Amino acid sequence: MKRLLLLISCLLVIAMPSAARDLAAADLDSCNKLYYQAEYGRAIECYHRLGGERPSASLLYNIGNAHARLGDAGAATLSYLRSLYLTPGDADAAGNLALLRKHYGVFPPEPTLGELVTALLTISQWSLVSLAGLLIYCGFALLSLQKKPRRAVEVLTLLFCLLLFVGGLTAAGVRQHHWQRSVVMADGQLVVSPFAGAPSVGAIRQGRLVSTHAEHRDFTSVTDETGRTGWLPTASLEVIIPPR
Repeated sequence: MKRLLLLISCLLVIAMPSAARDLAAADLDSCNKLYYQAEYGRAIECYHRLGGERPSASLLYNIGNAHARLGDAGAATLSYLRSLYLTPGDADAAGNLALLRKHYGVFPPEPTLGELVTALLTISQWSLVSLAGLLIYCGFALLSLQKKPRRAVEVLTLLFCLLLFVGGLTAAGVRQHHWQRSVVMADGQLVVSPFAGAPSVGAIRQGRLVSTHAEHRDFTSVTDETGRTGWLPTASLEVIIPPR
């Protein structure tokens, strides 16, 4: 009898993940059906319910598509960027984001060489590069205790390890800042001071990315992608990947 109960328990453990996958697939089909019926608002709610607090890259991509259909450029941009954070090489999300920004006239500046280089790896990968530099130097130092290397070899090894360590940390910091920028969620005015009725620096479109600085009451000091500085209502900003 005990063996029979154990066998039934094992079968239940095996069957439960399969049943959960089938249920999730059915829920996803329901969400997709709403999307294809042009019920974009309901589809977004459905995708959010399905994904919970940590939606997958594919769900974020679908949410971005639905927001784009509704004309919510800010929310669509945010979803596409969060999808790209999880899957950096996703050509579909990157392509749709580029088309969206072009359609709304939110043209990003040409990336610098440094930005192109740091974008080659994720934050975790750059951190591993930095760690590799430290470990290589430690290993070299241990070997040097047994046999003294030539001065030139010692200097070159030190420089190489220092390059990996400092370069990896710097690049990881740049990528961290990249993902902790904020998306402007609604069209508005960039103003010169953190007060209602302050003079405007100029209009700012939803979907524009900004770096945030200080906060004062209901306003946040920002610098947008074009280099303009000013203040925006804090409620109109959403961080791409909030710090944990």
